[in-house]
Amino acid sequence: LQSARNLSVAQESLFLTAVSVTQSNSNVTAIKLAQYDIMSLLGFSALALNENKTFITINSSTVADFGGNEVVAIASDNALQAQSVLRDTTAPTLASFTLDLGTSVLSLTFSKPIRVATLNMSLLTLQLFQPSQPVQNYTLHGSITPLTSDGIVINVTLNVPDISIIESWMSLVNIYLLPMTAAIIDQAGNALVQPALPVPATIVVPDTVPPFVRAFTVDLNAGTLVLTFSETLNLTTVNLAGLSLVSSRTVSGQTFTLTNNSFSSGPYAYIVTMLLPPGVAQLMKAAGRTINNTFLTLPAGAVFDVYDYGSAQV
Repeated sequence: LQSARNLSVAQESLFLTAVSVTQSNSNVTAIKLAQYDIMSLLGFSALALNENKTFITINSSTVADFGGNEVVAIASDNALQAQSVLRDTTAPTLASFTLDLGTSVLSLTFSKPIRVATLNMSLLTLQLFQPSQPVQNYTLHGSITPLTSDGIVINVTLNVPDISIIESWMSLVNIYLLPMTAAIIDQAGNALVQPALPVPATIVVPDTVPPFVRAFTVDLNAGTLVLTFSETLNLTTVNLAGLSLVSSRTVSGQTFTLTNNSFSSGPYAYIVTMLLPPGVAQLMKAAGRTINNTFLTLPAGAVFDVYDYGSAQV
């Protein structure tokens, strides 16, 4: 099959791997495509889109009449156009999903190839079911970072806020995903329909990656230091005394070391706000500290995540 009469200009083509004959002994032969070929066809954006995008080629050994005469071959530079094409109208469904909290990767497996660009994360809701507890629901809000192209399996990277909420559940079992209607669209333009029941996670991989400082900001007017970590922290174990603000990344320079452990955040958070000790902001102002000469060091084990993995030294 090819999407143009001449293969040299065809956008897409497919060599059928296997077929089974369902009607024979006639001038009309009906064949059933192999599942692999069906999935391949569903994944194309042009081939079999309509009659103008569907052409067939055959070789002489494809079929013979009762006299043993082989069929006349149809070459790929002058393929035969389809008389009619009935497009796929079946809505895709979410077959299964896995979640890796260490890499922040959500892997979605669908019933047919879909367009990754149509995935709407705000229409995906994770659910946690625990005995004698109300169901916890969290609708994903972050924009997606796709790791795969169009296909049956789609891998996306969740952002830090979404992962932080999931990790705050502190449970790796009984996690489900409920996709809402139109959460994603297949190659034929069919939108997913919300299932009657949420889909259980096949695998949830625990987070074994230690937390680290992703970014920090210093407000010398407000006298605050805001630290953004890679994941949710166990705030009962946070000890930021010994954190230093230095004037050079590689050589010895002016250093301001914090001796207190006063900070604010939520019960489970990845953003921590500290008040600079009295006088430090003024000294940093006087020293002309800017983004170009303000760097951070942090002792090992200053913070731990909810799975008790401690941060490395910075």
